[in-house]
Amino acid sequence: MRNGNINVTLLGEFSITTKRISMFIEYLIANRQQTVPISKLIEVIWGENECVDPLNALKNLVYRARGMLKVLPNSRDAEYIRFIQDTYVWNNTYSCTIDTEQLVPLLQAR
Repeated sequence: MRNGNINVTLLGEFSITTKRISMFIEYLIANRQQTVPISKLIEVIWGENECVDPLNALKNLVYRARGMLKVLPNSRDAEYIRFIQDTYVWNNTYSCTIDTEQLVPLLQAR
């Protein structure tokens, strides 16, 4: 894959994850209190890298990310990533515990 790292896990449960899929999911979760426009996601994920058809590349990335999330326990019918009026958003009906959000108050208390 050009300009992207592929992580393959063979020990334990087999999985393949690309850097862009992870970046997409992480970005949505980090910005889960707001919808993210397609143009912003394309800018964040591909940046200055040339992409012939960024809209279709994003649609494919979303499809693959949704498929990757289906392997989570009890996630077969879950809709973690929602599409609302030309934006994507993390579905906040599913709770998230985020390590960096837990770490900040601990560091500020020091």
